[in-house]
Amino acid sequence: MPKISLSQDNEVALQVTLTAGQVAKFNSLANKLIIRNGAAYIPLNELHGVLLTNSRQSAKNIINAYRDIVRPFLVDTLEIPEAIAPIGIYTLLEKLAVDKSSRALEYRASLTLLAYIVGSNPQLALQAQTIGNDQVRSRALTIARLKRRHRFCQLCREQFGNDGRKHAHHIIGESERPDLAADENNILIIKESIHDAYHAWVNERGCAISGATLRNFARHNGYSTDWLNDRNTG
Repeated sequence: MPKISLSQDNEVALQVTLTAGQVAKFNSLANKLIIRNGAAYIPLNELHGVLLTNSRQSAKNIINAYRDIVRPFLVDTLEIPEAIAPIGIYTLLEKLAVDKSSRALEYRASLTLLAYIVGSNPQLALQAQTIGNDQVRSRALTIARLKRRHRFCQLCREQFGNDGRKHAHHIIGESERPDLAADENNILIIKESIHDAYHAWVNERGCAISGATLRNFARHNGYSTDWLNDRNTG
């Protein structure tokens, strides 16, 4: 398999088996994406290019034939009428590549081009940045509020002193559940030394940052597990 190479202009060339007409439909689709709240949606009547069909009706027939796969990703509201989230089409194209192996290269090329169109959409990038900034502010405000609230470490139950900084620990790691980054029920205020020791303990064992590993760490060191029942008191 050829390696991915990056040009001096930070461009990656993609060799596909699609025709010029098929690629033109992708360029047209780029202007028809529905962008709402930092997410993209594809109108169902614009899927004929992505699904490599000659008509909109043929594309709808494919959607209906694979409805069990795409159903979780379909959207039909006043704000987003008759559309589908890109992940639904990614999943469908991979399934089509498996079911119709003679066109596997084309379906996977279509998947790649769709991902590029969605990923490079400037409106989507702007909304995502705005939402991301709001999430960062919300996270910071939540942590500051919890640090003011807690005078005692929620694990060792010792009072915070002037020589020990309060650390905010996410019970379920932010990389695993970024949606819980500002959730009070997912944050403990603990001593810096204990925070560092926990992460070292997790890394040594190759564990994930989770409630289960934190519970095991607490029990192993004789720390409180009261946070399991009521995480934000103390």
